[in-house]
Amino acid sequence: MNDKYYVAPFIPLLFLLALWSCAQTSKENNSVTVGNLTDYPFFRIDINLPKVPHEATNLSEIAHGVKYVAFSSPKNAQLGHIFDALFADTLVFIWHNGSRQIVSYTLDGVFIRSFGKIGRGPGEYSLAAAISANLPERHIYIQSNWDRTIHTYDFEGKYVASKKIKASNGESLAWHRDSLFVQFAEPVIGDEEYVFIEKTLDGDTIQGVPNYFTWGKEKSSRVIYSFFKRKAFYRFKEKLNLKGWYNDTIYTFNDENRIVPKFFIDLSSLKLPDEYRYELKSNPKGRKGKYWLNVNESNRFVFIGIEPYTEDCSCYCTYYDKLQQELKPIFRGKMFRNDLDEGPDFYPEYITDSIAYSFIEPSSADEGYKLMIVHLK
Repeated sequence: MNDKYYVAPFIPLLFLLALWSCAQTSKENNSVTVGNLTDYPFFRIDINLPKVPHEATNLSEIAHGVKYVAFSSPKNAQLGHIFDALFADTLVFIWHNGSRQIVSYTLDGVFIRSFGKIGRGPGEYSLAAAISANLPERHIYIQSNWDRTIHTYDFEGKYVASKKIKASNGESLAWHRDSLFVQFAEPVIGDEEYVFIEKTLDGDTIQGVPNYFTWGKEKSSRVIYSFFKRKAFYRFKEKLNLKGWYNDTIYTFNDENRIVPKFFIDLSSLKLPDEYRYELKSNPKGRKGKYWLNVNESNRFVFIGIEPYTEDCSCYCTYYDKLQQELKPIFRGKMFRNDLDEGPDFYPEYITDSIAYSFIEPSSADEGYKLMIVHLK
């Protein structure tokens, strides 16, 4: 994260671009204390960065097959920069800045439809802030940022309903179960009670993950930050998993649908001290050499991106093998090196059980987006 990027007070949603590069070490330079990821007794993974970086890890270490799909889009629905995507059965739903509408494709790259219209009338949205999917009901939820409304469509593009949400600026919601959503927002003023809240669309709180760090209003920068490509939610085995900007505990839901800590990734001295959070009036120099985590999960692996707050530091990646119960060597490089077919290198941005996906940006105006589909071990 380059500290030269600043934001105006209380902008409803801002994406601060964070650079992604990454790094590797030998096993003896890694320290890990682990348990079984399928068990709910809480455990931790300890991260120690290497003194001497090694080469990138080959894609064949985690995968056994690669496929590429080119997206075909009509002229009025050309894909712009992709903000987020949802993979559901044989479909992918994409939030992008081209037409500004949510669009759906088959996993073969065939365009199906755009959802809703751009505007501020019934069933219309002017700026999406987040998308979420309810697979059992086959519903797509589009969170409109300016009017703080959830617009519901079915997978066939039919408008279902709209509902105003009781949420302050900067918050995003993800569908969890039934008619319940999980709302995420890091504290801005400093006295907020929760970071994650499970709630109804009427605003009734069911449960939450408390905010562990508070500060006085006089210390607040009164600025809302959202970090592009840093995800607060991922879904694994039909369970929503939660990861805040600053708390490196991953939470999930147990069989009684109670929020429980799943595992903790300990950055130790590499973690950003709370007093240097972006939401506080803090010295940017205190963020140098400090890192934040991106986490995603497949049937066998937990993928961990270790990314710096400042551009003058290296970035690292690693993954935990659940089958072998082992943290693999930390490696440098933006992605896994594609030794399977010598195609583009890969990082699993999106995962459904044992299949991972990543979008390949067009290299020229004449090309469109491609989807790289990787079959994980």
